Amino acid sequence: MGRAGKILIAVFAVLIVLTGVLVVTAVTLSRSGQNSLYDSGENMQMQEIRTEHDEQTQTEQPEILDSYTVRYNGQLYRYNDSIVNILLLGTDRREGENPGYGSGSQADVIVLAALDTKNQKMTFITVSRDTMCNMTVLDENGQESGTAYAQLALAHSYGDGGKVSCELCCQAVSEIFYGLPVKTYASMSVEAIAGLTDSVGGVTVQILDDIQYNDSQMYQGAEVNLNGEQARKYLQLRSYDLDGNSMRMQKQQQFMTALMSKVLSSVKSDPTSIMSIYSAVKDEMTTSLTVSQMLYLAQNAAQMDMGGIRNIEGCLSQNGNLAEFYPDETALYEMILDVFYEPADE
Repeated sequence: MGRAGKILIAVFAVLIVLTGVLVVTAVTLSRSGQNSLYDSGENMQMQEIRTEHDEQTQTEQPEILDSYTVRYNGQLYRYNDSIVNILLLGTDRREGENPGYGSGSQADVIVLAALDTKNQKMTFITVSRDTMCNMTVLDENGQESGTAYAQLALAHSYGDGGKVSCELCCQAVSEIFYGLPVKTYASMSVEAIAGLTDSVGGVTVQILDDIQYNDSQMYQGAEVNLNGEQARKYLQLRSYDLDGNSMRMQKQQQFMTALMSKVLSSVKSDPTSIMSIYSAVKDEMTTSLTVSQMLYLAQNAAQMDMGGIRNIEGCLSQNGNLAEFYPDETALYEMILDVFYEPADE
């Protein structure tokens, strides 16, 4: 059974929950809680563009001026330290599973959310689970035993299925994004999909490919208000050819957009409606965010414009039974500068 589509909904719900909680709660947040979400860039170091799997001809490498300033193609860029980066994860962990270190669930859906509190803009970047990257490997006792170069989805499996797994994913995603600070996370399991979808009265989408499950079928092109069970099937089932995960990612993004639109519309008309959504997913959530941080983010997110959902360009190849995705490093680097940096004067 396919994995990657199982949880995008739950993943995206994390951000919705965070936003909704802030909308309905009147709590004064501490200055320390607010500031701890940000990273000035002092702990990061942008690197030169990786070229091993770069499809483009690289004509100029960036000039690294300090830990948060680079010059690229003649333009100076400084890291925008008013952005909060949140890694949203969807895992294939099922109820009752507690496999321990090294044999845990995989992260099938990975979305990096960038909340720019200065420019009031929210951007989501989907990262393929098949992205090849360096990651930390832990032994059965949770001790670091080395590193691996493997699919990003596996980073989660080396941890404990909870906090440690999320932290390993944050490290791996940071490595993919050239040292970008990624320390805040929110993870949801597959068990949240049906309840989440039903809690908003279903989610309407135009079916992207034919789906056959049990004695039912959904046909490409039909407009369907998916209930919880239909949503799980729509997101999890895929073809098993090399590009099967790409179609799943398209469906995930489609569902994510429709769900966000419906939830925000509901919250605007009745802020307390978010509570039913929260109750549907809270038992399947692992997050590093405190209540005060959630409040701060929600107050800002409610005012932000959607910067859209962005994909990482690259190439997909087959290695035995495994699909491997290699980012177009030049395009990725330029996306990072566009989303997380700002043009600056000399």
